Amino acid sequence: MPDLKNLTAAYWKSFKKRAGIEDKPWFGSHASVGSAITKLNSRRESWQRSRTDMNLMGYFRALENLKKQFNKFVSAKDFKTDVAQELYSEIQKWKTEINTKLDKLASIYDKNRDTLAQANATELGKTFDTFVL
Repeated sequence: MPDLKNLTAAYWKSFKKRAGIEDKPWFGSHASVGSAITKLNSRRESWQRSRTDMNLMGYFRALENLKKQFNKFVSAKDFKTDVAQELYSEIQKWKTEINTKLDKLASIYDKNRDTLAQANATELGKTFDTFVL
């Protein structure tokens, strides 16, 4: 299983299909995990191109959204087969990784908020690259 930084929407779709978990046809149960993964990867790429406060906050919001979509997915699906249980376990690992990243990012951001306003891209990279990349 890939870690969070190597997770792609294509992997998510194929693993979900292999687990036999289908989309539910009614409104309200739809979790957009694949879209949230794509957005997170896009925000990570934006950070790599331009290490700015705005891109860091975008990455932070994308992490929060992916966590929300995982929660929505887990609450709407049944994980009956062994492969489905494996998917459930992976989701829990990814959620733990997300929570860890969110906590560390928020803590470091709050601690350094005043100096980050004047930090250049190199300084921002030194501070946050380990969490984003």
